[in-house]
Amino acid sequence: MRQLIFIILICVAVQGKAQNIYIQPEIGYGITNAHIKDYYSTPLSTSSVGSYHYQISLGKTLGHLVWGTGLSFLRTGFEHTVSNIPDPYGSTAQYGKYNWYFYHLALPLYAGYTFSAGKRIRVTPAIGPEIAYNLGGSVQQPGEQTTNNVDDFTANHNTLSIFGMARINVAFRLNKQLSIVLAPEALYMLTNFYATPGNIEGSATQRNYAYLFNAGIKWRPVRKVNIRKNVKAGK
Repeated sequence: MRQLIFIILICVAVQGKAQNIYIQPEIGYGITNAHIKDYYSTPLSTSSVGSYHYQISLGKTLGHLVWGTGLSFLRTGFEHTVSNIPDPYGSTAQYGKYNWYFYHLALPLYAGYTFSAGKRIRVTPAIGPEIAYNLGGSVQQPGEQTTNNVDDFTANHNTLSIFGMARINVAFRLNKQLSIVLAPEALYMLTNFYATPGNIEGSATQRNYAYLFNAGIKWRPVRKVNIRKNVKAGK
């Protein structure tokens, strides 16, 4: 966790000294699911549940090119039905639908290219990895309205994961500093989320994914011009 914060601070410091930077806070909602195989490599049937996403980005533009980083909080998960059989985490559960939720603190690293779609509209497709620190999980059991923490989360799940990210930013410019941004986004976990305990034969896999629709604002700080200095220089 400390290493993740240290990396973010370095990125912010480097970006903060550069020109043509922007800050973009946003929120997003959508759906999430998971590709899961049990210890016998049998796919588990799952359904989608709700996902949400909070992010603040710090980016830089150079002509049409865009790149940046930030800090993101993401919820992924899935729903599955069991009938007194071992669930993907090795325990026997009662019949019913279970909603599993997982929480990630992520460092996005992205690059994109901006196209003009009118006088005030800019479209920027972007891709990149997101390095996620997995905070924990919760489960909503059949017939219950509240969730409980997932037992032995750290023993059964890897601490770090890497998501692949693809999104399209559509920015509606209000003035030189401020734009409204809408951005559909897809995230897929490239690494195995599930950590198989050493006393279990075989290997289970879990890769969460999410489809989100984000909305936010993009703010560009105005660079101050030293008028006196320019006059003395004859500019």
